[in-house]
Amino acid sequence: MKKLISSIIITLALSSAVFAFGDRYVELRTDVDFGFSNNYWGASDFLKEDIEIDLKKISEEMPEKGWMFDGNFNFAQNLNLNFRKVEVKFREEIDFNSNLNIGKGLFDFIGKGYEVGQTLDITAGGRADIFAVTSLEIGINTKKFGIHITPAAFIPVAHFAMENTKMSITNTEDSEIQIDCIGNASLHTLFDFNNIESIDISSISSCMGYDLKADVIIPVTKKFSVTATARVPVLPGKLNYSTPVSAEARYNVTAMKFIDGEFEAPEFDYEIGESSNEALSISRPMKLGAKVTLQTKKKGIVFDAMGGAGFRYPFSDAMYVYPEYSANLKLCAWNALGINLSTEYVDEVFAHSLGFRLNIRVIEMDFGVSLEGSSFLNSFKGTGAGGFFTFCLGF
Repeated sequence: MKKLISSIIITLALSSAVFAFGDRYVELRTDVDFGFSNNYWGASDFLKEDIEIDLKKISEEMPEKGWMFDGNFNFAQNLNLNFRKVEVKFREEIDFNSNLNIGKGLFDFIGKGYEVGQTLDITAGGRADIFAVTSLEIGINTKKFGIHITPAAFIPVAHFAMENTKMSITNTEDSEIQIDCIGNASLHTLFDFNNIESIDISSISSCMGYDLKADVIIPVTKKFSVTATARVPVLPGKLNYSTPVSAEARYNVTAMKFIDGEFEAPEFDYEIGESSNEALSISRPMKLGAKVTLQTKKKGIVFDAMGGAGFRYPFSDAMYVYPEYSANLKLCAWNALGINLSTEYVDEVFAHSLGFRLNIRVIEMDFGVSLEGSSFLNSFKGTGAGGFFTFCLGF
């Protein structure tokens, strides 16, 4: 019995000694982060035995800006070197971000109808971006300040923009409903979309863009610090080819045929135009912000809050500004087991996350789930979801 108790004590002591180490000196890290959301429908609307569809209610509750859907995905590989006062981090990642917006007029038509002879116009728009990014972060930490510089080279793999997409619905005097749809979009790519065989890999280098990120950390006390951060474009990337995509649809139906369930197939046609050498210059979003951090001596409890702004498509006619914020609480025991709670509005998506951490020094796993949404209130109703997973190997 004494030997068993002694063995347990020794094992716990050795485990505590292992867990007591700080950050790994060298690590390989893989990060996966994804999510999707909208600004109206929640999981509770569908996860029930009898689904009720109240078209009038949907019309009345739909936001004035219409229905919005957002999707994002990020995959990254990292090699990190940590020598306490000096940090070096090499990172390669694929980043995808998109959104879609359908005007409120569609839901007003479905829920409320309209008068004879009236024509209802409905608009829609959307965008999607894919970037491949390589970055190198070099950080220097002292007692008085810390500075981290991160130059990055990126390739804009593709950019999709849906513009001038409209639907018109007319109720004619002879009780006929006439629906006309016209959609126009532009697909910007590195290579000729209509001639994939002519891909020249060597031309990729001329399409690279560059940006620079800087973080300045000021330790006010041993437990409180302030960080100013900025990521600014240096040189935009280029997408060499532009391919127009258009689609048209027409549908006529009378009220009696609609009631009797006699539906005819709509007329539909689409066209993928010839690619042109109309190059598009594009940069990753510019970001400015500041963060405050509070932590206990052994980092058992860490709280940080950030506020700032993002500038999508900076220094172009399409640029627009959006706010960003985040608040994170990390609870950790023996540097081995941890819980992370966070709420944020980043990249135009509200997210509230719960994460867990398991660290046995050589191996670390972080994983969690999130509720997401395009609006703050609906994000708590399950209008979107996401998840993240991190795997670290090192010492």
